[in-house]
Amino acid sequence: MNNQVKIKASNKSIIFNYIRHNPKTFKAELAEITGLTFVAVKNIVSELLELNLIVEDGTKKSETGRKSMAYKVNHEYAYTMGVHISALVIKTAVLDMCGHIVYKQSIPMTSEADSQLALIDSLYRQIEDTIVKSKVDKNKICGIGIGVPGPLNFETGMIYQPPNIPSLAFLPLKSIIEKQFSYPTYVDKDANVIALGEYWAGSAKGYSSTVYIDADLGIGSGIVYDGKIFHGENDGAGEIGHMTIDINGPHCNCGSFGCLETIASGLALVRNVNDALSRNTKSNMQDAYIKKGHIDINALIEAANNDDPLAVVTLSKSASNLGIAIGSLINLMDPQVIVVGGLLSYSYKPYVSIAKEMADRKKLQSYTNNQVVASGLAEDAGLIGASQMVLNDFFEPHLNLKSN
Repeated sequence: MNNQVKIKASNKSIIFNYIRHNPKTFKAELAEITGLTFVAVKNIVSELLELNLIVEDGTKKSETGRKSMAYKVNHEYAYTMGVHISALVIKTAVLDMCGHIVYKQSIPMTSEADSQLALIDSLYRQIEDTIVKSKVDKNKICGIGIGVPGPLNFETGMIYQPPNIPSLAFLPLKSIIEKQFSYPTYVDKDANVIALGEYWAGSAKGYSSTVYIDADLGIGSGIVYDGKIFHGENDGAGEIGHMTIDINGPHCNCGSFGCLETIASGLALVRNVNDALSRNTKSNMQDAYIKKGHIDINALIEAANNDDPLAVVTLSKSASNLGIAIGSLINLMDPQVIVVGGLLSYSYKPYVSIAKEMADRKKLQSYTNNQVVASGLAEDAGLIGASQMVLNDFFEPHLNLKSN
């Protein structure tokens, strides 16, 4: 490909991705944003229309009275399958080209998590069932994106040893899904996938760089820079859960001590609360603890939302410690926006504001523009991000096609 062709392909990609990110886009707007001439933009838009990648989306009148046509992505051009696997649930969805969910389902992670074969079989059945119930033509699905707890190799799709889902250990997820369904399959760390979802359609939309922090049973993060996931040298970028908060703190499964995850994760909170209840600490959770012998994360959050002092203090400390880590992250990376999501954040309303307040205290005071916000997609972020992971790869060869 000569330089002129490369430049044209690059310009087409820039314009198309801008339309992806900004529905109802006009040619004059594209020329202003890209710096291309109006004629060049007009030619590229015509090509994208002929390729059926975009469609017209109504008109508006300019100050001179002339009508201008707006454009958006053709949401029916193709579809994707998004999968989000966590320690609690497996979510699957069929999404259109704009990342809108056509049909989704969520199945709790049960005893199947203890058996790799049972987990694989369940995943096969759930993906197939989701496609059937979406009523989308199988031939229009262009790929499967999967977000899953790491560590993993995103290029090969091999999962290593996620501490909270042992049955995923050393599972070549990409290859087995591709073999079963014959769709191109993309696998990445769950926090990376959610970060991509927030970038395209959530609280980080409109920003060029973002860090997503997942405050859930575990704590992880994903980094998106200039629209792409940042993986780092060892595919492990974003392991904020293993940032040391207390050098004399609890032992972590990574081998270190006092990692954020050992202090602020959902699993750590459950462990601490059950330990407190075993010592007869006053709490409205005592009756349930005596009856069941254990309090789970959902019961803890419910108690906090009902103003139980032990539960409130436990979740507030988690948010505060997360805020300390966020402050350090801002000092190190200076990202435009940090999005906080996960079970703890969207189930306990004060969580993000507590974390933000602590982060503001810990970051350099000259850093005034960094935003700390709650997830805008909540439980759908992983599905939308998984879809965009497929689309980012899918569109490039189609953009290089010549229109007839």
